[in-house]
Amino acid sequence: AKQTKGKGREGEDTPLIFDCRNTYETSVGTFDGAKPLKTENFRDSWEVLQAELADKPKDTPIMTFCTGGIRCVKVGAYLTQEMGFTNVSRLAGGIIAYDRTLNANATSEESMFKGVNYVFDGRVGRQITGDAMAECITCGCKANLLSNCANNNCHRRMVQCEACRTMFAGACSEACKQRVLNNG
Repeated sequence: AKQTKGKGREGEDTPLIFDCRNTYETSVGTFDGAKPLKTENFRDSWEVLQAELADKPKDTPIMTFCTGGIRCVKVGAYLTQEMGFTNVSRLAGGIIAYDRTLNANATSEESMFKGVNYVFDGRVGRQITGDAMAECITCGCKANLLSNCANNNCHRRMVQCEACRTMFAGACSEACKQRVLNNG
């Protein structure tokens, strides 16, 4: 990732950096200079990549990344095998490996990833920096707290600020809050 800051290695073009994660993931955190694919589902990536790269030379440097490395491996294979690009690389191990490496080896180095890395376990998000990049679903202020609506009938994936999370009892709306309070 260090090579991509600024203009890339001397004599090389700056790579196109694609964030291969879905919109709900990229809304709360991403790398400086990365272009999110803005997909709701990973299966939508192919059409977006076709449009984004339609006029690019096949030797355009392209870097990809995702949460743990699996989706960017698939995107890399698509870019090389299906689209014919020849200069494709990825962030091995994804944002999770980047975060581990940064914390283990370079604690004084500022993270190029800003915000929260959406993860697929009980934590929902791993805060990498304090940058709030998304908007609270209930009040619209900048926030980075990820959760699912506390109403089990809704369970909507959302971002909320601390004040709204408390005021709405972890629910995404007044209606869901009432269900949570009445069933609790």
